[in-house]
Amino acid sequence: MGQRRLRDSAIIARAAAGWTHKMIAEEFELTDRQVRRILNERGSLPSGLDERPLDLIEDLARGLRASIADFEAMAYDNSDRNPNAALGAKKAAAEARWNLAVLLRSLGKLPDDLSSFRSEAEIAQVAQAMVDKLQDVVRKEATPADALEFFCGLVLPKDQIQHDRASRRSTTA
Repeated sequence: MGQRRLRDSAIIARAAAGWTHKMIAEEFELTDRQVRRILNERGSLPSGLDERPLDLIEDLARGLRASIADFEAMAYDNSDRNPNAALGAKKAAAEARWNLAVLLRSLGKLPDDLSSFRSEAEIAQVAQAMVDKLQDVVRKEATPADALEFFCGLVLPKDQIQHDRASRRSTTA
């Protein structure tokens, strides 16, 4: 992130805090006119009040991802000459990542309990394996009995599968 963007962000923050243009100009060694131009350019950005909620959420997520990238770049740039600044930038990147995760969890894109995410991934794998086996049956590469045995193997304990095989044999005999 360039020095100018950082400066402009700080100018906007000062103005939002109630500082006068003159006070801001003195702090950043700018003219009053330059401060007004920066504030006018940024002030013309949409407030978000007229935007669709999904657009606002996308902007938040993109902004957090951009912040993470900016903080990581700042950490790299300062790693040799200012390790404390690099450490602060890494901490800010970690916080931005956490904020992104909170946003994604609140949108239902990430589970609250990550162990359930693992379970969901496993369920998706089982479902895909079942679909693949059914496609084998449709292509006549497997029999319905093969598919049933395969499905049982996915969801039943081994001793239950052997018991089910024995009971199927006794009913067909």
